[in-house]
Amino acid sequence: MESELANINQQIQEQENEAENAIAKWQENVIELEEKCAELKQNLKTALESNDAVDTMNDASGSDYSQLMEENASLQNKINYLETSLAGNSGNEIDSEIQHGDTVVELQEELKIAQDTLAKDEEVVQRWEGK
Repeated sequence: MESELANINQQIQEQENEAENAIAKWQENVIELEEKCAELKQNLKTALESNDAVDTMNDASGSDYSQLMEENASLQNKINYLETSLAGNSGNEIDSEIQHGDTVVELQEELKIAQDTLAKDEEVVQRWEGK
């Protein structure tokens, strides 16, 4: 009986360690996404504050725009991975990570704003190239 109890306690400790490791990795990913999102927001703000967005895009020869599009796709993939990861966790891990769910939602909203802004910028570039 005592050995069974010790075995159960060991299993609980192992599960707790696994959960803590999963949470730590998830938190690292969230921090990375927040930093990338902030960088994207700053890049977009700078482009929008420019007197002529078309000239800015033309001067950068499209490389900045392409980079933003790639980072946008990368952020979306990371959000999808985190959501899948979160959905696959055990009940205890989910309870611990629910408090971080708001961060994922906020990142998704910011990503949507960034995607909308990129789409508008793309329209401006296409109109300018069409002239």
